[in-house]
Amino acid sequence: ITEVGFHNQGSINFDGSNDYVDIDNITGALATAFADAEEGNTNLAFSISMWVTIETMATTGVLFNLRVGTSSDNHLNLQWHGSSNLLRFTSKIDGTAETAADNGSTHDGVTYTASGAAENDGNWYHVVGTVADGGACELWINGTKRDSQSVANTLQGTVNTCNIATNTSEANFWNGNINDVSIWTRVLTDAEILAMYRDSDMNLLYSPSVESTGLVGYYRFEEKTGTVAINDASPTRSGTLTNSPTYSIETP
Repeated sequence: ITEVGFHNQGSINFDGSNDYVDIDNITGALATAFADAEEGNTNLAFSISMWVTIETMATTGVLFNLRVGTSSDNHLNLQWHGSSNLLRFTSKIDGTAETAADNGSTHDGVTYTASGAAENDGNWYHVVGTVADGGACELWINGTKRDSQSVANTLQGTVNTCNIATNTSEANFWNGNINDVSIWTRVLTDAEILAMYRDSDMNLLYSPSVESTGLVGYYRFEEKTGTVAINDASPTRSGTLTNSPTYSIETP
């Protein structure tokens, strides 16, 4: 898919310099979903989905990051990796990093195909990262699983920082457009990911193809003005546009 028709055809363009969307206020919902009071630790099941275009990245550009405090050992990161020029989804849990990369590699006897996603090619890409402790860290691009890595450890601590288009230290800013960001406290199924890719106009709150259970963040970026990124899944947990990213109107 090189041209897609989004709801109302809106997206946000990020300049790769200093603009992003602060969604720290979603972390309460994430922390509650991840918590396992009986065991005294967390039970991580998570998916992040979005449509993106990739402009020139002088270095690594982050699409999404969540973190436990300032910990370098407990965070999730969806990014364009600057030195390898690849989309990657990394879960670093209790000090052990697992990275699912769009590099066409072979793991556990399975060979994954690379998507060919590239800077400045003018294409929209549907990018999904899923992770479960005791399960797998996986990267999906355009409805196809591009890599899968086993996850053995358990997330330590309470998630409390979260951003779109930068990391939680406000660095490594995204350069390009982002649209229809959805955040889930469960692992999306193969069929759901494929359905979301095939129907870019899908409204996840009402879709018969994707169960809305576990949808805690849904930023469609249709506002076209102002500094509030409405969270359609939970309007009291809407995001804040920081340093003036610009709204775009895409023409399919």
